[in-house]
Amino acid sequence: MSAPPLPSLGYSVPEVAEILRVPVSTIRYWRLNNKGPRFVNVGRRLVCRQEDLDAFIEGLKDEREASA
Repeated sequence: MSAPPLPSLGYSVPEVAEILRVPVSTIRYWRLNNKGPRFVNVGRRLVCRQEDLDAFIEGLKDEREASA
């Protein structure tokens, strides 16, 4: 009998880059400068939780509306 699948812990850096349609290097730059979505360490993995990615995207929308 196999174990049930584990729930997703979040998105990896390459997955976040793909979702946001930016290069992985941009995500790394943002992380270095505390500008991008929040990432957390889960064991040895670096992941971005769905709610953190959603909050980052909403923040981008708010910035865009404020500058328009």
